[in-house]
Amino acid sequence: MGDETELKGAQPTPSQTLYTFTSKLTAMDERGALELSVNVIVILVIALVVIGLAVTFTVTKFSDTTSRIKITEPLMEPDADNPVQTPGGRTAYTFGRASAVEMPIKVYNPLNKEHNSYYTESIVYSCISPAGEEVYFRADAPQTIIKPGNTGDVPMLINAKEVYKKDTSGDITSQQAPPGKYACRIIVRAIGTWPIGNDGKPHYQIGEDIVEKYIEIEVK
Repeated sequence: MGDETELKGAQPTPSQTLYTFTSKLTAMDERGALELSVNVIVILVIALVVIGLAVTFTVTKFSDTTSRIKITEPLMEPDADNPVQTPGGRTAYTFGRASAVEMPIKVYNPLNKEHNSYYTESIVYSCISPAGEEVYFRADAPQTIIKPGNTGDVPMLINAKEVYKKDTSGDITSQQAPPGKYACRIIVRAIGTWPIGNDGKPHYQIGEDIVEKYIEIEVK
């Protein structure tokens, strides 16, 4: 009887049992809440990383294909010794990943023939590519006439995304401009003509070169 009484006395009371059960539930809740918090933080971090990568990729691709830069350095007055002036008087320019570059030039015409930028290939950026190929960047300008002995401002817009070249048959092909440095000549030509060919029809003939300037263009 004494041993049974002592055994019964060692058993927890209902209140003690309830307290122990409540404590275990509380510990489980705290552990579960902690695990949930850690999981939420991990998910948030992963989501932020993915969003960051997506934004970076989008901005980069957008910049690569649609960006347009403008070179705004002042233009010096051209003369017979320096007939083509480029922004800032520099001879090296970085186009980076821009798709188009606004790069005005100022030209002095020393010949007795006028220049008219309306005519095909009146201003050409003829270059040697990083691979050693003869290519050119296409440049557009509003109609600008420079009379003999005069100077004129020519607001050029250069397609920096592509380069063009002529194959052996004379056909013109284009490709994305490979990254690297291009050794280029800015060639300004006189007005084109339309001589009559052997077939009795007029054919456009590119005007003679008036002036030129060597520059370096870097594409990334």
